[in-house]
Amino acid sequence: MFTRSHRGMTIVEIVSATAILILILSISFAAIRSGQRTQAGVQSTISLTGDVLAGVRQLRKDLETTNLTSVSVFETPPSCSMATTSESQPISEFGTPAWNGHIYYTLEKSDKKVAKLIRWVLPESKPG
Repeated sequence: MFTRSHRGMTIVEIVSATAILILILSISFAAIRSGQRTQAGVQSTISLTGDVLAGVRQLRKDLETTNLTSVSVFETPPSCSMATTSESQPISEFGTPAWNGHIYYTLEKSDKKVAKLIRWVLPESKPG
């Protein structure tokens, strides 16, 4: 009688192994893509949070160095202005705050639900 050697793989085994490998690779690829999307979303949130914190710090600093009676608020466009002192000489020769500049904040629409907070400073007025 002839004995048959079982050293090779059948076509069914090769197809089954290939199908399992493709399934594992598909799941791995989907998990990696999901992780990349999550990381991009988190990075965007971190960047936005940093921008908001920087804006809040600047607004707080401006409000701390302003004459609160000089704050004016406008409805259209949503904005406000306030008197401020110069950083180089915040006190006048009489020991009072030197209100010699103005800071303006306004909201500028960029999309339907998104707006930018714009800050600009009017140059200091020169004495005399």
